[in-house]
This record gives sequence, structure tokens and C-alpha cells, in this order.
Amino acid sequence: MKSKKRILLAASQEDRASVLKFTLETNRFFVIVAATSQEAIANLPGRAFDLVLVDWPLDGCAAVLDAAYAEETRSLVLAAKEKKRPGCCADDVIIYPASPAYLIDRIKVMCARKRGPRPTKKPVVSLPALPHAYMERRA
Repeated sequence: MKSKKRILLAASQEDRASVLKFTLETNRFFVIVAATSQEAIANLPGRAFDLVLVDWPLDGCAAVLDAAYAEETRSLVLAAKEKKRPGCCADDVIIYPASPAYLIDRIKVMCARKRGPRPTKKPVVSLPALPHAYMERRA
């Protein structure tokens, strides 16, 4: 069985955090909830998260996203429709209200991708040169 994808959920509103955590855990994600930006930043180093999910408006949201960028972790911001769109360095932004199915699909895509360029493929090994005697016989 594949290992669960690890998500750090940074949300200041406890009710939205519990709904998001329940939705993600029922879809086989491992979720760690941080109630403040300082707690989220403290959880990032040394742990291998596949995604940082930030519920906007979180005080210190930009600091959490900068820390995620420094750890080379993908980040996703959930923003309310009536509020101003966050101008931060998130990899993706989802505007509420979004259906849980759409949210799960976007999270699966974000967890599957890795930050940075794709690794180069192994170079094709060239065939050895044919002996000169073989080339003369063919002519």
C-alpha cells in the first residue's frame, strides 16, 4: 500500500480546520493542524510534508508560505470569495466556496507534483563504432 501523503494545515478558525482535516483524512491523507503561523513554521523543518495548506486569512500567512518555499514544499492557499485575494508566493490559490471533490482533486495534483525542474533522463549511450574492416566489406 502506498504511504499516505503528509499535509500541514495552517488554519486559525478551529471549525474550518476540523472540517478540512476530516475531509482530508477520509481521503487517506495524513494531516497535521497548526492553529498559528508560528506553530506551522515550527513544524516545517525536519519533516517531509508533501503540501502546506493555508487557510486565508491567517496572521503571518506570508511567513508560512516563505518557510514552505524555503523547505521546497508545495503550498496551497484557501481564500474566501468576498475577501481580497492574497498576494503571496503560493503555488496555487483556491477561492471558497469550492466543493470538497474539487478541493481533493487539486490537493492530489499538488501532492503529485514536485517543485523545480524535472530531473534529466539518463543519456542515451551511443553504440560503439563498427570496426573498419566491417565497413570495407560492406562497400
